[in-house]
Amino acid sequence: MTDLIQSLKQHDEPFLLAVQSLWNIEQPTDDLVDFASLIANHLLNKDLIKSYLFDAADVPAQALKKLIRDNGKTEAKSFFQLFGEIRLMGEARFMREKPWLGTLSAAEWLWYRGVIYTGIFDDGSE
Repeated sequence: MTDLIQSLKQHDEPFLLAVQSLWNIEQPTDDLVDFASLIANHLLNKDLIKSYLFDAADVPAQALKKLIRDNGKTEAKSFFQLFGEIRLMGEARFMREKPWLGTLSAAEWLWYRGVIYTGIFDDGSE
């Protein structure tokens, strides 16, 4: 199973910058691998997760609680049925529409905060 740091290292700079902006993380380096590690370490802070994510809107908090009950791994199809899909888009559309600023589902809310990633799903789906 891919872990959080490995997953973030697979993303491109626009995605990492979106995650960074939502968490207000400073970017001390231009190295994307170091930047991905910095974001992952920020997300692994238990106090931050408790204070920020559980204070989130009701549905994203429910999605996060389901992931915790499932020990951090869940079946993609049922997760997306419960908490919505993640819109897929190329870099140009991503930068134009800025989907992280107006998420349409709990899954997107968690995705653009770097909390869910491909490796958490049993069938490898995003």
